[in-house]
Amino acid sequence: MPWGRVTISYSPTGYTQNYKRNNVTTHVAESAMIAAAVADSVARIGGSGIVVTRSNIAQNIPDPGPNYRVI
Repeated sequence: MPWGRVTISYSPTGYTQNYKRNNVTTHVAESAMIAAAVADSVARIGGSGIVVTRSNIAQNIPDPGPNYRVI
């Protein structure tokens, strides 16, 4: 199955986390993956109302590997 990936970061704390999700072949699925990654990251950072950076976004790719947390 094709994968999607996104990197979430928050520069004030130096937080960076790579996320991946299987079966991401459309923009709708990609948007859902990004939303889940943002929610997970904000919970891990421990804040609310913070704005995280989204980068390294892709869909319909091979498994990006072990450096990505499955979301």
